[in-house]
Amino acid sequence: MGLPSCSSQQWYDMGQEWQKDKCNKLIDMQERNRCMNSTKTSYEDYQRQSEAVKGTK
Repeated sequence: MGLPSCSSQQWYDMGQEWQKDKCNKLIDMQERNRCMNSTKTSYEDYQRQSEAVKGTK
């Protein structure tokens, strides 16, 4: 029996949750805030940024 497949957005969301968990373990409040701010990119913005980078290569 195979594993259920995940969409790209589901993988992205899981990665964001993993990153938030890592951020919450940081002791320094500035570092934690900076880390958490990096997790606020929506999947749609991430896709646009990714496509823009691909277009410049």
